[in-house]
Parts: sequence; structure tokens; C-alpha cells
Amino acid sequence: MKNAHTLACLLAASAVGPHAHATIVWTGAGTDPTLRFAEDNWDFSGSTVTQIDPAVPIEDDVLYQNVNATALDQTVFAETFQLANGFTLTFDNATFDTTGTVGGFNGVDDDPVTNPSVGDPAFINVINGSSLNIQYFSVGLVMTVDSTSTLVFRGGGDPINSQTEGVDLILEPGATLTLPAGGTDDAEFIEQGADILVNGVPFSDGTNILRPQALLFTANTAVAQDFEPADLDIDGDVDDADFGLAFAAFTGPDAGPSSDPTADLDNDGDVDDADFGLAFAAFTGPGVPAATGPEPAGLALLGIGGLVLVRRRRDA
Repeated sequence: MKNAHTLACLLAASAVGPHAHATIVWTGAGTDPTLRFAEDNWDFSGSTVTQIDPAVPIEDDVLYQNVNATALDQTVFAETFQLANGFTLTFDNATFDTTGTVGGFNGVDDDPVTNPSVGDPAFINVINGSSLNIQYFSVGLVMTVDSTSTLVFRGGGDPINSQTEGVDLILEPGATLTLPAGGTDDAEFIEQGADILVNGVPFSDGTNILRPQALLFTANTAVAQDFEPADLDIDGDVDDADFGLAFAAFTGPDAGPSSDPTADLDNDGDVDDADFGLAFAAFTGPGVPAATGPEPAGLALLGIGGLVLVRRRRDA
């Protein structure tokens, strides 16, 4: 089931901050600071890892902090910087650039984003005003960009690459993302958008935009917006009209995609009671802005009662 790790990823995203237990730290103090696979550019003193090699999973957390780094030593795709499942690469107030057509990051081949039974995925956190300019990321990674940070993908085709293993790109509201220019400003965002999550839900299904309110475009650069996914009719509130759309989209648990995937608020591939629960929690009533609206217990209970009644009528 695609994005079964969404909740865990969002919890990780909500906790992004200075990485308290990173143990491999970039110093750039070596003979050539453009070589990210050169051991003299790293501080390994807090880690059992003693070297970083191309395409060898790094089994520890990694930190770039308060640095300006450029990596020139990945010349082919197979020489990728690879992070093992369950570990985190953090860019904290850092600038990181790669050059050429292959510079990027990989996880390992267990596909933890799509198949959580294999364990936690590897995470990349881009925080505190950091800026990344890279070619791609792929193979079971979850990347979070916070509200102060910027991410640029240069790679055409599939820079957010989930062709063989699932990935998620989580943009906090305020995060800035640039993708290669296509036929239209948003063309690459539509193609890659099933893996671009804002407030827990995808921008597109890979073919069609699902949530136009999630991204604000200037040419081929977008800024993630703060919006309420349960506002299905995009009128600024969460009310009975939105519940009506959710009822019409109902599939039941594990029943496959809905005719209206925007009602899949937990992004687990169906529209069921869990999605209705999220909608109830976001309820404001008509004309009350979703971002600041109250969540009165009485109204929520009335809504639940109404849902049960409607569901019983539909099931009759």
C-alpha cells in the first residue's frame, strides 16, 4: 500500500530540529573539501563507522551543520551516497550542492516506504534555512524540507525517483521546491506529485492535480502552502458540504482507490472511517476558516451521529 509510512513520516517531520544524536559530522577540513567520500572531510569520533564509501549503506546518522559544501566526486549513478534504513541525514543551516547529472542520495533496496514491515526508512531532514541543489533522491528515502529551507532538483525524468522503491518528499508549509522546467510550470510537479506531500497528502496522482491549493507557483518553483486537506470543496472551511463529498467517495478499508482520492485524508489508498475521523477533527462549520476554526465537541458528536445515520441508510 503506497505511503503506508505516511503517519510515521509526518511525525518525524514534525520533530525536525537540530539533530541531537548525529554521530558522523561533515567538517570539510580535508585536503579536498569537494570530496564527500574522503575520510579526512568527516569527523567519525562519535561513531563506530570509520569510512563513507560510494554505494555502501551508511549505518549511522550523518550531519551537515553550519557549512557550505559542494560535492564533486559522484561521477556515475552507481557511486551514490547511500543511507541505511532507520538512519538520518540532516542538513542544518547548511548549503549543499552537487554538480553534473548524477549527484544525489539513495536508501537501500527494501522499499520501506511502501512496505513498512521491513522497518523504518532512511530519512533526510533539510532544516533551519538549509539549501540543497541535487540531481535526485531515490530508493526508499523520506525527505522533509522545513518551512525555512529550499530544495532544488536538477534532474529530468524522475528526480523524485520511486520507479523501483517508494520515496516521500514532505514539504512543510513555507518550504520551497524547484523542479526542472517542463512544458508548463507545473508539469514536472504533476508527474512527480504523488510523492510530494504537503500537510500529509499528495499534490497529484501522477497525472492530475489533486490539491491545487497545496503549492503556490512562480515559474517552476513552488512554495508549500498551509491548508486543511479536509476542506474538499476548497472554500476555506470544513462543513457539511465537505462531509457530503467524503460520503460520496467512501470505499471502506482496504477497498482500493476512491473515485475522489482527495477524500483519502490519511493517504493510505482508500476512503474509510479513519479519513472521516480526520475530517471530524478538522470540522469548523460553514464560513469559519479551517486554519483557525473551533472544534466543538458537541458539533463533532452530532456529525458522527449524522455519519452513522447516513452510512446506515446507504448500507440498507
